[in-house]
Amino acid sequence: MAALRAWCDQRGIALLEDCAHALFGQSGDRPIGAWGDLAIGSLTKFLPVNLGGCLVSNSAAMVLSLRASSPVASARMLVDALEIATEHRRLWGLNRAVPAAMAAARGLRGAPARPQPVPETVPASLPDLGALGGIDDALAHQALPGLGRWMAAHIPRGRIAEARRQRYAQFAQRLSGHKGLRPLMPDLPENCAPYVFPLWVDQPDPGYARLRSLRMPVSRWDWLWSGVPQIEGDQGIIWSRHVLQLACHQDISKVDFERAVGAFLSTYEAA
Repeated sequence: MAALRAWCDQRGIALLEDCAHALFGQSGDRPIGAWGDLAIGSLTKFLPVNLGGCLVSNSAAMVLSLRASSPVASARMLVDALEIATEHRRLWGLNRAVPAAMAAARGLRGAPARPQPVPETVPASLPDLGALGGIDDALAHQALPGLGRWMAAHIPRGRIAEARRQRYAQFAQRLSGHKGLRPLMPDLPENCAPYVFPLWVDQPDPGYARLRSLRMPVSRWDWLWSGVPQIEGDQGIIWSRHVLQLACHQDISKVDFERAVGAFLSTYEAA
């Protein structure tokens, strides 16, 4: 990054740093996100918030100005967080009380019931990828709700980073040495907090669809952007099918972790 930063400075080129999958960590002698004139990051991949990202300016010439969000947005974020937490039974003693209270509130104001999540499956066909390129201009210029900013600033980041590293190491230990499976990077570099654990699978299908139907914390790049050129030996397209991404969430319980590893090995060892 130091060489890239110097190259841009010599030519008067702005450097945009994409940290969408790496909220924590160090690159060279700077934290990630500190090299670019502008840097972006995703909060939802690492922090307990259901929306929001970072847009950071490291250049005095680039001043950012966002419209403040309303207190209602913070309240909505809190309600969504509570509902998601109770769906996964993370609020001790409140896993029944919170949904019941929210259902009663919706009934009083005549709002429809919140739909229950359904098991995810591999899409049968590609969506309209052109629609994914649309940007909500109003939302793009709106600051993160105050609750989200508070959580991003006050949660124990060190605990999150260390827990993710430990989960990654556990995946590497349990999923190494099995026929047809190969951890893409068995060992993490220092100062790295992983988003997911990448695992190469020789024959990923139809096992991947089974894992998704079981709601295992696994994903891959199922959808390719329209117009992607077909180039022989293109590793990006090959990896999009063969490299499965296992969530390294810091709060996956030991029981859930063992269930996920067991489902993974039973799916592919039986293949």
